[in-house]
Formats: sequence, structure tokens, C-alpha cells
Amino acid sequence: MKPNTLYYGDCLEVMQKWDDKSVDLIYLDPPFNSNENYNVTIRRGNGIPAQARAFSDTWKYEEAAKRVERIKKASGNPLNKVITGLHTILGDSSTLAYLSYMGERLVEMRRILKDEGSLYLHCDPTESHYLKILMDAVWHRSNFRNEVIWHYKGAALTAATNVFPRKHDILLFYTKSDRYQFSAPREDTLSETMIKRWGKYLESDGKTVLYKSIKHESAEESRSRKRIQKRYGRAPKDNDIAFIANPSLVRSVWDIPEVRNNPKYRESTGVDTQKPLKLLERIISASSNPEDLVLDPFLGSGTTAVAAHGLNRQWVGIDVSNILIDLARRRLQEAGAQVPTPYGTPHDFIAARHLAEKEPLKFESWAITRIPGLFPNDKQVWDGGVDGYGFLLNAADNHASDKVYAQVTGSRTFNQSHFQKFMNVIRRDAPAIGIYITLDDNSTENARIEVKGFGELVYGSSSYPRVQIWSIRQFFHDPPIMPHLPDMTNPVTGKPFKPGLA
Repeated sequence: MKPNTLYYGDCLEVMQKWDDKSVDLIYLDPPFNSNENYNVTIRRGNGIPAQARAFSDTWKYEEAAKRVERIKKASGNPLNKVITGLHTILGDSSTLAYLSYMGERLVEMRRILKDEGSLYLHCDPTESHYLKILMDAVWHRSNFRNEVIWHYKGAALTAATNVFPRKHDILLFYTKSDRYQFSAPREDTLSETMIKRWGKYLESDGKTVLYKSIKHESAEESRSRKRIQKRYGRAPKDNDIAFIANPSLVRSVWDIPEVRNNPKYRESTGVDTQKPLKLLERIISASSNPEDLVLDPFLGSGTTAVAAHGLNRQWVGIDVSNILIDLARRRLQEAGAQVPTPYGTPHDFIAARHLAEKEPLKFESWAITRIPGLFPNDKQVWDGGVDGYGFLLNAADNHASDKVYAQVTGSRTFNQSHFQKFMNVIRRDAPAIGIYITLDDNSTENARIEVKGFGELVYGSSSYPRVQIWSIRQFFHDPPIMPHLPDMTNPVTGKPFKPGLA
């Protein structure tokens, strides 16, 4: 495991390759068994937002049956008894499928965490009670420290009238042992009670009360005189510090605004499940020291890694979505972090060819996002002949004429029929530009002639080929050879891409 690196893949498979006791702090915001699909909102500068799938949070027992039986038969596995018991209670359910998935990963997280380390498991009421049972079994009940309530400020997330609208998530705080790092955080501001009692005496620093300020307040003067005499062994002087007014220690209910999936919220990246920086900064500050290694095995939009970088911690992030890995990498680069090519994504043409052969849908999604401004379709099968698209920088509406269409083929040889289907879509929809992405530089002479016949798009003071054939082999040239495109919108932020970020 290499610090300050992103890993693309299943966190279980990635963590299994790491050494014991190599991580100082783990924060995870895993799927919640919500039976929903979560998206990244795609934005243009001033158009109608669209959605692209980030990950699916749906579970089926049929897909987990072998895993459940394997755990139940493994007598030395700490999950053995708890999964067996839950199977009796829950039966062949989606909940058991989800819990068996989570259980295997929690076992692995305990192995790689240092003895002084901590774990914060983020969940909601859907499965929090079952996850606590799993944690008690795997991490031992004696290592449970807190159930933290993260209360969202602002409007309720639902308008339900037959229940109390939900306004919180849950953080389960466990440690590896009773020798753990913890620095009790304080609130950002003084409490109302503290301000009422000391506010009129505070110096310009907002926290210091001098003895001279309270010399005529009998109760406060008496207490302060005793403190000063005990401290210095003499009578108090005017400029002695009578009291330091500190904000209260943070309790187990945290009032922190959520990040709404809306561009007016400054932190928003467009990811449905994005968590606020302040939430992660509080966790990281409390349970790690500078230079410690912080792991987020379900990285999502990258908030944990960005917060860790800002607090001078090392970080590692893992995610199964290359869309989210790319987003997290860009956020980290914008924050000033040096981020190498994520592990698990192709680092050369041979690796790209291997991905195309073994996992064609992953290759398709990865290939689309090599072109800044393009985003994969929500659907990867029966997608109507378009695998991805993007928007010109100044797109004013949702018409095809504002879009760049893209289609991907991972075949070693040029697939003429596949190419013709894409060309038919280009003729039908008339997008601004169409890009046919191939694995290798193997297009036919007829295809090149057909592409040239579509002419050029005049955009601003420049012109661009209306249809282009571009290969992944060109991407791995040094320097990369990229399609000739107008300025594109960052599909997540709705703003232009910043140069130099890959």
C-alpha cells in the first residue's frame, strides 16, 4: 500500500494485499442498503442537469448465497456466529446479502488498522442496528466508544407527514484497543451560556478575562482571586488572567450542514452522497495526528482524502467507480495534492487492452472519461448507440447541437458495423461533435473518408472536425494525442476544466 494514492477496485480485494497494522484511522461511508441508485449530477453552465450512475445500492440474496454459506462454514471467522444467527432471523434476504458483504470488509479493516487506531462507520437508520451487531462481533463490544449523531441543519430532506422527517445520520466510533489516539475537539464558538456569563469581560482575543475586568463583581472576583492566589502564591494583579473562556467540548450530537446536491452549495460536486469537509475534518483531527495515514475504503467524491490532505495527514482512498475516482483525483489536485495515476486503472496501452478484454463495461466507462468533459451514460447496455457525452462550454440548452457524443469499442480489430451504428446516430441527432473511441489505431480507409465527409464545426474563432476517430493508443503517446475539441464544461461542476489537471 502506497500513501497518498487512489485505488480503483473492490476495497476487499485491495485491502487483502496490504500489511497488518498499516493504517492509523479508517472512515467509511459505505452503501446503506437503501435499495436506491446514486448518481452524479451532470451540469452545464446554465442548462438542465442530467444524471449519471455513480453506484448502485441494491442487494440480492441470490448473488450473496455462496458468500453467506462460506462465512457460516468458516469456524475461525469472527463473522461465523453472527451471520449464522442473522440468517436465522432475516432468512434469505437482501439485508443478509448486504451484511455479509459488509462483514467481510470490516474483518479486513480490523486487520490493517494499528492497535492505536480508530474506525468511524457512517450509516443511517436503515441498517445501523445490524451494523452495530457486526461491529460488536468483529471489533469486540468493549471497543465501542460512541454513537455519534450527525444532525443536518436546514430544511428536512423529506416532506413526510406520517412519520418524523429524518434529519440525521449515525457514526459508530470503535477503536482497535483501549490504547487509542483521541484529541477531544471543541466547538467553533462559545456557548450561549458562556457568552451570557463572560461575554462582557472578554478581551479582544475573544477568550481571555483579566482580573481587573471583574474586580467589582463580587462572586466572580472572589472565585478568581482564589484561583490566582493558588496559581501564583500572591494577591492578584490587574492583568492576571482570571479565566479562559473556551468553547465547549464537542458532544455526541454534531450540528453540521449537509452538502446538498446543488451548485449553490459551495462544496457540492454533484455527488448524491457527498459529505461535508467539516464532518471529516472533525473526525480526522480527533482521532489522528499529523502524518498519520487515513483510509477511506468507500471514497465516493473524495472528501475524506481532501480533508486529510488539508490537515497534513497521509491518505488512501478506494472506490469501485472510476467516475468517482476521477472526481476525487481532480478535487485533490485542486487542493494542491500530488496524485499519481490511480492503482487499478490502466497505466499503459497493454493494461488498457487487458481491461477491454476482461471487463469491457469498465473499459468503456474508463475510456470515455479520458477525454476531459465527457461523461459515461447512466445505461451501459441498450444505450441507443451513445456511450457518453459532454457539453460545449457555453451550451444554452439541452439540444443535441450543444453536445459532444462518444461511442467506445474495445475490439482489437475495427468493427465496421459498430461504427456505422454510431454514424447513424450522428446523422439522426446532429450533435456538435461525435467521437468514435477505439482501442487501437486501426480504423479503415472507408471509415476515415466517411468521417472527413462530415466537415467541420465552426466554434468561436476556430474550427473542429465534426466527427473524429480517436484511439486509446493515442492517449498513451508521450505526450498524449487528444481529440481536437472546443472548450468543454466540467460535467460535475458546470465550470470550465482547469488546465493541468488530469
